[in-house]
Amino acid sequence: MSEVERKVSRFTWKKLLVGVGASAVVVTGAIGLLHTSLGKPLLMRAGGCPAANAPPEGVQERQKQAIRGTRGDATAPKRVALGFTLDKSTFADVESWAKTNGVACKATREDTTFSCTNIRAAALPDTVAKSDLDEIEFTFRVKDKTLFAVSTWRWNLPEDRAAKELGSVVSTLKQDLGDPATNEGDHTKLGRELYAGSIVKYNFKDYLCTVSGMNLPTKGITMHESYVTGVVD
Repeated sequence: MSEVERKVSRFTWKKLLVGVGASAVVVTGAIGLLHTSLGKPLLMRAGGCPAANAPPEGVQERQKQAIRGTRGDATAPKRVALGFTLDKSTFADVESWAKTNGVACKATREDTTFSCTNIRAAALPDTVAKSDLDEIEFTFRVKDKTLFAVSTWRWNLPEDRAAKELGSVVSTLKQDLGDPATNEGDHTKLGRELYAGSIVKYNFKDYLCTVSGMNLPTKGITMHESYVTGVVD
């Protein structure tokens, strides 16, 4: 890769990660990232979360608009969400799971967001990756508190472990869902330089899934999973 290509690649991934413009934060995964231990300092420098004072209904409607513009035409053969069920699991279900497994969580935004830290992999109902989660965020529908999205983050992974776990998740998704709509970067070489990244995305009519890895300045090699309903009509 030439020096020019490296600069373009680095800028693209950095912009994807830290962009705090209005168009970026309407998407569920971006909002979740900005409220993790990585994103909170960025929010403070940007003057706080742009959605903090907005009614949950308005925020969710903008999320739905973003999903409508992203989703595909085919129905997903499966809708993986770490063992939780999109559009069916409720806030009460997830809260009960957290209490049963001793997971520390905090509900905000009228119980439409449930953020948890330091989650043992064994506590998750169904996960291919075997390392513990540093952070997980559940998003629920405003009206009925059913599960809208799940996003997870693992920070500071050794390169070989990140490669193994990303590879396992991507391989399992391919078996369940077929070929992804997007498959970019090399998840086996995330330690080669700052902002090196890989991303796999599925965009179905009723389901959006993203699995990515990135080498971040303060968090090291990071693994992110996002599972979002496409049922927004």
